[in-house]
Amino acid sequence: MSYKIDIDGPNKGKTQYGSDIFDFSINTTKDTGYENVLIPATNPSSWIGPLKENYLTAWVIRYDNLDYLKNDYKCTDGEYLFWETKTRCK
Repeated sequence: MSYKIDIDGPNKGKTQYGSDIFDFSINTTKDTGYENVLIPATNPSSWIGPLKENYLTAWVIRYDNLDYLKNDYKCTDGEYLFWETKTRCK
């Protein structure tokens, strides 16, 4: 089951997915070695390639930035954000 969490509450921020609303699920199985752990609802099967909207929660947790909000995943230098190769806009 997936949960959408507004990290700053309903009366602050943009109330927008990927800005202050993020998707999480709770791992309830022991097959990963963790049980009842809050995790990003969707993780890329491959951490290589362009960032896609359904992976925003995983991006924020892994790279600690919201740079994808700047211009449709494109940085001012003309390059797009990619897992492992272009993880920030400077």
